Amino acid sequence: MKAGYAMILKPRTKPLELERLEAVQRRLHPTHPRIEDIESELNRQQAGYNGESAIDYYLTFLPSEHYTLYHNLRLHDGRHFFQIDTLLITPHVLIILEIKNISGRLIFNSFSQLERETSEEARAFDNPIDQLRRQQTQLTQFLKEHTGESFPVDGLVVMANKNAPMKVVDNPNFDKSKICTRTALVDRIQKLEKSYAHHQIPAKWLASLSPLLLKRHQELDRDILNRHHLTYDEIIKGVQCLKCLNFDMQRLKQRWQCPRCAHVSRDAHHQALADYNLLISPRITNQEGRAFLKVSSRYVTKRLLQGYAVAQKGKQSGLKYILR
Repeated sequence: MKAGYAMILKPRTKPLELERLEAVQRRLHPTHPRIEDIESELNRQQAGYNGESAIDYYLTFLPSEHYTLYHNLRLHDGRHFFQIDTLLITPHVLIILEIKNISGRLIFNSFSQLERETSEEARAFDNPIDQLRRQQTQLTQFLKEHTGESFPVDGLVVMANKNAPMKVVDNPNFDKSKICTRTALVDRIQKLEKSYAHHQIPAKWLASLSPLLLKRHQELDRDILNRHHLTYDEIIKGVQCLKCLNFDMQRLKQRWQCPRCAHVSRDAHHQALADYNLLISPRITNQEGRAFLKVSSRYVTKRLLQGYAVAQKGKQSGLKYILR
């Protein structure tokens, strides 16, 4: 897949963690005591994903076909997992992009913090430059462990929010060269690569990277109900109407109909089964399907599950459908 001339070997996709937050927010009652925490985390992760996606547009202006991109890599350095928003591979240097989408007035202070000031609050974040340096160290260790070679690794912190002014206060040692705006990104990447022009990474080293990175990537996969101390019983069951958001759609003659707004759909159960996969399990029995979809007929449920599942395992009462 190409972005301009740059090859994308790992496209950016919506994180599984974000999809799970969307599903649990959709299926918790609006007055649930944990809904505020869920929505706060959802908004934070959605902002991060939106910022990363916005940066992808500017990466399409990379002029040279020797750039290779990997988005949302999660690797293990032997002791800890580390996440890279975007990794650019060039013949001279590996460049990490740490992308921040933070609103408000941003201040890099003398305590190695990033302060965010808005009309509502002031909040401190870890210095993203420190985070970037840690990722550089971890990626260097990872590559040394798996290839035996020492790759040159550098990086940039990319501020994705164009409306967030930045300022450095009482920090004379602050390295401004590591921070860039999204509009300056391509120019800064080219200048950073040019500073490594004297270093040529052997072609066989570069060839080993793609299979290694793709094989070792492990997406964050956590049980969201346990993490937020929620139970199956607290999750709203039923098929949701995408028009009025009511969860009581009824199955009538090969279609779903909402009793509240009369909206009709043939495949409204797809989202319900996707939610079950995200929140409960990728496997479901007919009995579990009837309970979650709120369908009384086992024969109707069988047809719905057969039409949606990618595979079946087991026989008779032990039959389970493998969800997409």
